Amino acid sequence: MKNIATEVPQGCELCQSHHRSMFASLSGKQIVTLDAHKTCTRYRKGQALFHEGTRPMGLFCINRGTIKVFRIGLDGKEQIIK
Repeated sequence: MKNIATEVPQGCELCQSHHRSMFASLSGKQIVTLDAHKTCTRYRKGQALFHEGTRPMGLFCINRGTIKVFRIGLDGKEQIIK
């Protein structure tokens, strides 16, 4: 697997999604602090970020790709929420 650091060379302040994200209102100093404490992880298609009923271990900022948010219904089937 490739090292994610080579795939995402820019910092958070240069991210193309920055202006559309919840981070857009942060100051430059806050963005630098966030950038210094982030961890970049690559997930494979279909891999779960976290499971229903568990607490996520951090904040997820999606650089590229699509996320499916779903819950399991009473009948045991996936119900796509978003």
